[in-house]
Amino acid sequence: MQGGASSGGIMLELFGRRLSSPLFIPSGIVGVDELLAGQLGLEDFGFVVLKTITLKPRTGNQGVRVYDIPCGMMNSIGLANEGMDVFMKETLPRLEGLPIPYMVSISVHSVDELQGFNRLAGLDLWAIELNLSCPNVRHNSRGLVAQDGDLIFKIIKAARRLFNCHIVAKLSPDVAFIDEYAKLVASAGADGVAVANTFQGVAIDVKSRRPVFDRVVAGVSGPAIFHLALKRVWDVYRTVSLPILGIGGVYCADAALAMAMAGARVVGIGSFLYHRRDGARAILAEVVKYLEDNGLSWDELVGVAHGVIRDKQA
Repeated sequence: MQGGASSGGIMLELFGRRLSSPLFIPSGIVGVDELLAGQLGLEDFGFVVLKTITLKPRTGNQGVRVYDIPCGMMNSIGLANEGMDVFMKETLPRLEGLPIPYMVSISVHSVDELQGFNRLAGLDLWAIELNLSCPNVRHNSRGLVAQDGDLIFKIIKAARRLFNCHIVAKLSPDVAFIDEYAKLVASAGADGVAVANTFQGVAIDVKSRRPVFDRVVAGVSGPAIFHLALKRVWDVYRTVSLPILGIGGVYCADAALAMAMAGARVVGIGSFLYHRRDGARAILAEVVKYLEDNGLSWDELVGVAHGVIRDKQA
């Protein structure tokens, strides 16, 4: 049965691919070296979104990059990555040994910049995430790409023409009405939507009386943002029929179940992995047990809290 529980896992489909778990690793959490080291328990995940790639290599932001806060963490990594050339020549060949599907993630700030990723168009990729919402890399003085509706529409439209694979738009939670942005990316041709990136926050060191981060603003993640992220997933599900990749503060099975009930087709386990690298195993086992105890399939769970289970095309 599609979206049903199997022994030790849950079978479902996303973008035409059969997955063995509704849990995934969002972009920015784990690098390729660790993915291939065999210590993460990748069998507990349906897929992984790779760390975001930029056209040119980035060393990332200066100063403090990670800061613990009650019920979560803040980060100002700044999309540190090897750049497109090294990714194509060295990283991609290594991914042939990955035991689960992967989604490539790219950072794009303009239609012209998008054309620089045209080498990806010739690859047999499953899906590409357009990271339009990194809180640690500003588009301009006005904010993030994902806060500029006209621009994200143009970028998605251009990506739809350029790539033959599935396209996922990663949205920012820091907008007034995220459902309106979801409508935009759907109308532009996106196949799915990741809801959402980290929230923007500020930390102050009271001893120095200065911001903790050099850039002042940093991304907030962890259990502290879960119910805020859940609200964004809820709003997007009520607005568009695209599959939702639900992300934000999931730290236990109940949170994963709630994210699905709000409308997430798949559920990301992100900063929780910094505290428990094997944390997904217990979450998946409890989710499987919940489905079995209640006689439900995963498909029946997605969006059930809205009162009507919609037939969503994966």
